Amino acid sequence: MRNTLQFWVIYRSVESLVRQSRKYVFCIQSADKQHNYLKGLFMQRILLIITLILFGALSAAALWQHGYWGIFAPHFQSFGGGQVLADLVIALVLVMVWMWHDAKATGRNAWPWLVATLAFGSFGPLIYLLTRKSTVKAG
Repeated sequence: MRNTLQFWVIYRSVESLVRQSRKYVFCIQSADKQHNYLKGLFMQRILLIITLILFGALSAAALWQHGYWGIFAPHFQSFGGGQVLADLVIALVLVMVWMWHDAKATGRNAWPWLVATLAFGSFGPLIYLLTRKSTVKAG
């Protein structure tokens, strides 16, 4: 009887230690996942900023050299140019549909971003993504 009692006391002690160590390991894993998640968000923002700067410089150079309407003129001179313009329009419409749904889901007003996309092309979605609050949680 005494051996059985000692066994249960030892068993409960070991079981308690195992539970505590699992909690500790879980906390470490959660902290590691949180760190990786935040690191990923930081890298996404950096990539968006770099893309925005480089695309902005390219757009500024094109505007300076050709003007606003001069950027569109080559797209109406050949089927190849027309195909590129149609592809851009299709892609931006798909992005605008996504922005509309995402803005509604996150409680943002979609209209400024849609108007910015229509007026300035890819700058609208790039800035939308840069200012978007993440809704996905780590872990």
